[in-house]
Amino acid sequence: MRRSIQIVFLFSALVGLTGCAASGGGQPDAAEPSGDGVSVQVSNDISPPASVVIWAVTENGMRRRLGPVPPNGRRSFNYDPQFRDQLVHLIAVPEGPSTGTMAQATERSSNRFSIVDVKTVSWTVSRQNVQIGR
Repeated sequence: MRRSIQIVFLFSALVGLTGCAASGGGQPDAAEPSGDGVSVQVSNDISPPASVVIWAVTENGMRRRLGPVPPNGRRSFNYDPQFRDQLVHLIAVPEGPSTGTMAQATERSSNRFSIVDVKTVSWTVSRQNVQIGR
């Protein structure tokens, strides 16, 4: 019985770690994307400082969560698009309670851009335009 519990626990831990690795969470200073992905680098310089969650949004409205960026922080994410021929834009949504200074914060959006033959995208949240690297 005890052995069965240990096996179930180890299997659950392995599944949890696999899910974390596949969730698209960001990493500080991550380098090149893996496979066909695009490296998305985000600098969070909004004022007042607040943590934000970054989303990639396709032209048909499909959102994919890339992950959080802390106040005055920088994170890199790997974005594997379903279709490379669609235009994409990034959205930064402030995290936290909806009271106080966070209630005054609104989501920010980048310009729309093509990801055809793109390896890297850099975005500073306070600016609309992204920088593209091929």
